[in-house]
Amino acid sequence: MAEDKKPVSVDSQDTPLPAEVLEADEKGILAEVSPLHQLDPTKTARYKIQVQFGKERTTNGPNVLGITLWESGRKLDGEGDTLMYWCSEMDEVNPKTGKMLHKGTAGCGGIISDAFINAATISSRSGERGARQLLARCPHCEGVVAAERLTSIMTYRVTTDRLAEILAGLWGNNLAVGGLCGSADIYLKYHWTDMHYIAMEAQLGHDKAREMKGAVIYPLANLLKDTMSGSAVEDRLRAFLKS
Repeated sequence: MAEDKKPVSVDSQDTPLPAEVLEADEKGILAEVSPLHQLDPTKTARYKIQVQFGKERTTNGPNVLGITLWESGRKLDGEGDTLMYWCSEMDEVNPKTGKMLHKGTAGCGGIISDAFINAATISSRSGERGARQLLARCPHCEGVVAAERLTSIMTYRVTTDRLAEILAGLWGNNLAVGGLCGSADIYLKYHWTDMHYIAMEAQLGHDKAREMKGAVIYPLANLLKDTMSGSAVEDRLRAFLKS
C-alpha cells in the first residue's frame, strides 16, 4: 500500500519487524509448496478455499457467492481453522444509509495470515500516542491496515466457468499474488433452499445440514490425483462445480 494512503501511522516497536517475518518464514507460515508433480497426493492440505453460494444457484450460473480462505488447524490443538485475508482494505459504508464513509485502499493482493496481525499503538499526525489497535502488516509489500478493515471475503456474481477459473488461480498461485500455492482443499457450501443442502438434510438431519450448509469437499489428495494424469486444474474444478 502506498505510504501516503495508509490510514494510520504505527510505532515500529509494536508491529511485525523484518526479524519477525524471518521467524514466521522459519515456522513455515510463508512457505511455498513444491511443484505439483513433486507433491505427495496423501499430504494434508495446508489451506482451505470455501465458496458460499447464495440462493437460486444454477448449474451454469451466473451465481452470487462469497469466497473465503482459511489456514487449516492453526488453533485449538490443530483442529481449528484460521481465517486469512487479502492485502486490500474494505470500503467503509454507513449500514443505515449506504453512504460511502471511506474508500478502501487497494494493496498488493497478497495473502495475510493472522500471524501478521498484532496490537500496535496508534500515533496521530501530530505525533501524539493514542489507543492501541489491531493492525496487519502485509509480509509481501509491507503495507499496514487496521485489521478490522482487511478484506476477508471476495464476493462475485459469475458463471460456473468463470468461477472455475477464479478458483484455479486461488488454488495454484503463490501467497504473494493471492493464492494458496497448490495446497488447499476446496469446500462448497449452499443456501438452505439448494438441492445439495436439502439432500444432506434428508440424509443427516436438520441440525447437521444447518451446521455443514450442505458442504461438499474436493480434497487436495483427490485433486492432485485427478491432475497428475494431465487434466488441467481448472477443468477438474469446473466438473466439480457442475456435479
